[in-house]
Amino acid sequence: MVEKSGVEYKGVSRRGKCDTRLSATLAYHARYANIADFLGSGTRNVAIYHYPRRDGVSVYLVDTPGFDDTYKTDTDILRDISHWVNRSYEDRVLLSGIIYLHRISDARVGGSGMRSLRMFKKLVGEDNLGNIVLASTMWSMVPDLNVAVAREAELQNKDEFWGQMVKNGSRVFRQDRGAESAAEIVQDIVANRKRMVLDIQRDMVDRSLPLDQTAAGKEVQGEMAKQRAEYERRLANVREEMHEAIRNQDKEHQTELENLQRDLGAQLRSNEHAIERLKSGKDEIRREMEAKWEEERQALTRQFEAQQAAREQEREAREEEKHQALIRQFEAQQAAREEEGRRALIQQKAQQAARGEEWRAREEAQRRRKEKDRRRVEEELFYNLIYTNPCHFYGPPPPPPPPPQMFYTLCQPRQWYW
Repeated sequence: MVEKSGVEYKGVSRRGKCDTRLSATLAYHARYANIADFLGSGTRNVAIYHYPRRDGVSVYLVDTPGFDDTYKTDTDILRDISHWVNRSYEDRVLLSGIIYLHRISDARVGGSGMRSLRMFKKLVGEDNLGNIVLASTMWSMVPDLNVAVAREAELQNKDEFWGQMVKNGSRVFRQDRGAESAAEIVQDIVANRKRMVLDIQRDMVDRSLPLDQTAAGKEVQGEMAKQRAEYERRLANVREEMHEAIRNQDKEHQTELENLQRDLGAQLRSNEHAIERLKSGKDEIRREMEAKWEEERQALTRQFEAQQAAREQEREAREEEKHQALIRQFEAQQAAREEEGRRALIQQKAQQAARGEEWRAREEAQRRRKEKDRRRVEEELFYNLIYTNPCHFYGPPPPPPPPPQMFYTLCQPRQWYW
């Protein structure tokens, strides 16, 4: 029988989560190891990764965005996390443990880290701290190992950091050996075989409380109230400076203050909107998330169709270019054949002309030979007439007797009369 375990891992934004994602999947799924050149936070949405272990246990790693995200407010992050854990709880899927990631390369735990840790405790609840693993990452980024060990000891010993959680059963691990140490962390959670129900799941699912009335929601609401007070204080200071700049007729400073006042006003409105969004219940969050997913799906569909159309246009352009290339090739071949035929015709005419000249030359030579032979015969006849004809010396011969035959008649010498 395949056992399924759900492991959630989260932390402060940009605190080594992307590095641990690669190790947490134990290099079995390289397609999930998108860790190159992150300019902002590593995780923007809740994502689930399947990790099949060799012992047959099927583990699902749930990656959630950390608080103090570059692109999302704490309200949006809390809404995303609460939606997923509430849906899983309604489907009777319980978490086996949660891995909280902290980057040991940080010299100190800043305000965002403390706020994230407080929200994490409120979200989980003290009864579930025994299912929590506190993992420190980025050990290779600390040149001095003793410094990193001292930071780890400080985290474990001080109650405002990890001390109280350790006292309530949370375990501390080092994520410093890649897939090997990640496998040890997952094995510790799977071996625990204890499922947990988060406080936010009890509040929103069992008690049907809105998000702002949960412990985590109150924590976020308190932080939002502090931010609102800070924005209002800065806005009041800007207004006082604006009055002073107007009295001094400092136009340049007035422009700067107007821009600052506009920015502070936008931040204040965003803060008020975030506080208002905390008042949503699980059903409203679900409808909003489903609408958001539908919008994203449609956007992806449009993007896919646009890409398909672009690829189709590109394919048609390539086909047209190939067709035009074939036409140009055919025309070039046709022109080459025509040129070859023209040259062959010219060569044939030249050969015919040469043969004609040769024939005329032979005819001329034959005519000259005949003329030469005719002259030679005439000369011989003339010579015979002058020097060998007896009638030249003795007068005309007597009339010949009748020829006995034609041959003799024809062979008789011509009679010459003078």
